Amino acid sequence: MKIVLAALAVLLFASLAQADTLSLYNPNDPAELVSVLAIPDGSTITSETFIPGDSAIGIWIVDYSFADGTGFAKGDTNDDVFGAITFTLPVSSVTFGWFGGNVFQVEAAGGGSFQSCVNSEDGCGIGSGVETLIGPAITGLTWAGYDPGYGGISSLAYNSDPIGAPEPSTYAMTIAGIFGLLALFGLARKSQV
Repeated sequence: MKIVLAALAVLLFASLAQADTLSLYNPNDPAELVSVLAIPDGSTITSETFIPGDSAIGIWIVDYSFADGTGFAKGDTNDDVFGAITFTLPVSSVTFGWFGGNVFQVEAAGGGSFQSCVNSEDGCGIGSGVETLIGPAITGLTWAGYDPGYGGISSLAYNSDPIGAPEPSTYAMTIAGIFGLLALFGLARKSQV
């Protein structure tokens, strides 16, 4: 019952929240930190779900939306953190801020990938940074951080692909066609008189 009440309280306040770094605690023990997740600046949290675990404390899943898409982030104390971002329209360049530990990876659907630490056996430690991925039509990002319960995409900037508009020559050809049809209509009408 306590979990249900805690989940309802979180959902009540989640719709009002704007955040970029979330410290998520065990609903049964508010002093026990489960995960620290990042979501892009300016995003609006649409839901927070805590799923109790058998061997782990549990998993937090945070869903959010932003001006041109949606995303989620998931984390717990025993496993890695991961998430995904989906754009409503393709973009051509994505710049993102990130933080995480050991290895942090991002893959762009439509072009490019990033990995923070190639040789994790040497110990990469906790890191953060800003990276840019460029592709012809990026529709989303998937990311994973291999430090239990810690990491995510903290900021996001992108270039929207322009929506196709007819070229000026297309307009000129259309207008010429209309004048041609009017001329034919006028000639046909003249010959009937």
